[in-house]
Amino acid sequence: MHEHRAQMAVGQDAELAALPDVVERTQECLDDILAGEELETIRGARVTTLEDAIDVLCWPFSDGLVTETHVRETLEGYGEEGVDEERLLREALHISEVWDGAGFDLVGLSLDSHGRLQPARYEIKSVSGDGAKRRVHLLKNQFAVYESVHREDTGRTFAGDWQLLGIQSDGSAINLTAWLADLPTDALAALRNEGFEHDGLVLEFLRDAGVE
Repeated sequence: MHEHRAQMAVGQDAELAALPDVVERTQECLDDILAGEELETIRGARVTTLEDAIDVLCWPFSDGLVTETHVRETLEGYGEEGVDEERLLREALHISEVWDGAGFDLVGLSLDSHGRLQPARYEIKSVSGDGAKRRVHLLKNQFAVYESVHREDTGRTFAGDWQLLGIQSDGSAINLTAWLADLPTDALAALRNEGFEHDGLVLEFLRDAGVE
């Protein structure tokens, strides 16, 4: 029990360490919209209002359910005079505080390599291990969301980005997302076809190297 609580506390600390950067990127996108800039989404729609941008932020969530409602209600009043916008975003974007089964901890807005608006999901892991070797544990559902987001034929729910960020003891972040592409997904699929399922993956890597 105490060990589980300690792990939860460490995980929450990692999420809080990553949250300011997500808030900043999202605020930049929203500020551009409020300043009159028109953006295109990755699905080709035009975004001209704050409401349009919040709609994009909510793509990963089912309409009318708890998480989507939380995001929309928390951001009511955003952009109005005297409103603490950073506080609203910190609360709205910290999804694991509302839904711990989403497959990611934080959500935000970002621009893709073509300058198009998209929702960005962030799974945050506290990096453990001694010496040069580090490890993170990725749950089955988290890996499934990663796979769904990175499929080319994805629908609105999985459109956008998903990133795996490892937070080190000094608070710095390592983006581990690209290394997931090197996992033996064909072997995992073959095991599933044989009736074997995994509960998650333990990724081990050397500092300044790759996943083992």
